[in-house]
Amino acid sequence: MIRIVLIFFLAVTLFGCSKAADNYEANDKYVATTIATSDIKIYKEPDLLTLLDKKVKDDHTIKDNVRITEVLHDERSSFVKFVFEENTTLIEGVAYVTQEQDAWKLEQLAVLPVDSKSPFTHHEYASALNDGTNRGFKIVSGYINEPKIKEIRIIYADREMRVIMIGKNQKTYIDCVIGDTGSIKEISALDDTGKTIFKY
Repeated sequence: MIRIVLIFFLAVTLFGCSKAADNYEANDKYVATTIATSDIKIYKEPDLLTLLDKKVKDDHTIKDNVRITEVLHDERSSFVKFVFEENTTLIEGVAYVTQEQDAWKLEQLAVLPVDSKSPFTHHEYASALNDGTNRGFKIVSGYINEPKIKEIRIIYADREMRVIMIGKNQKTYIDCVIGDTGSIKEISALDDTGKTIFKY
């Protein structure tokens, strides 16, 4: 039985933003969201894409397969960023998976519709590893709407900064920290000249 307890903060409140990119407006309708889920079905597959596809199709009505955009690995744990479309709505998600012998096992998963009014979205997902250590982890991820964004900078409360370079056709980003980093102090998007386009 999978016991999933997660906190998924939708941190897209745009208070305190510096400058919005062209054609984007601050949207104060989004508030922090906490989601707690449990799932008695165990998902295991030899292929990672098949694993996520089966879970998403059990919960959503989609025609095409899930698209995995990024995967971060740490020992037996992996953290996945993916997107899919339900009807005409683009949805982004993250998953925590582990490897057991020749199979991938889904541990945790959360999805939310993409906010197309923001230059980039910002979601935080915090929980604990299912590896016997009970170490905490935090996934920070999002979807990029503004093509001028070439870099995402995440500054954690412990003052550690992560820099994620955005490729030409890249539409998502993901960072994962295992251990206690505290909350995020700031997350910002920069263009190719180093100018801040938007920040939370």
